[in-house]
Amino acid sequence: MSWYTNRQKGMKGKMATQALIGFVVTIFYSCGSPSSPRKNELTVSEFDLPAFFQQEIKSLDISKPTIRKTVSKDSISESKELQIGDWERELASFLTVDLNKPAYRGTYQKDSIANTVTYTFTDSTVDLSVLKIVYTDQIPVSFTIKKSTNNLLYNTSESLEYIKGKRYIIDKVQSVKMLGNRHYRIEGIIE
Repeated sequence: MSWYTNRQKGMKGKMATQALIGFVVTIFYSCGSPSSPRKNELTVSEFDLPAFFQQEIKSLDISKPTIRKTVSKDSISESKELQIGDWERELASFLTVDLNKPAYRGTYQKDSIANTVTYTFTDSTVDLSVLKIVYTDQIPVSFTIKKSTNNLLYNTSESLEYIKGKRYIIDKVQSVKMLGNRHYRIEGIIE
């Protein structure tokens, strides 16, 4: 009978060892298996507008150019020559446009002709409708951006234009329910 008891002990030990090996293998494969590729690793990055405008802001902060700024609200307008103290605030509308936002993926068509790249947005749920970048010697020098927001309370149409080292325009039409339409325009000519 002792051989039977020894055999039982040996079988229990083998079963415990096999169970431990199975557990370790399961843990190894569940933790160490290669994960599926992330979406952002599969997508191609587009031109980085926020980085471009951050660089422009730094450059303008250093050079402190005098600008001829015209501000209009509806039919009233005023012009002054001045130096901008906070370029980040002045160009904030341009900083918000980022082609690499996940919300914009798959919502536009990209066309390149000569020195111009145009992004036309086909999805009405995003706020951008057109973005055009003009290059000179492969350096971006001009940006035209068209944005719109429509909801139950208001509709906004915004046109932004920036020409490197020359001027910027922010033109906005806002229609608020029960309050009517408002037209705002800011134009800065860099001297």
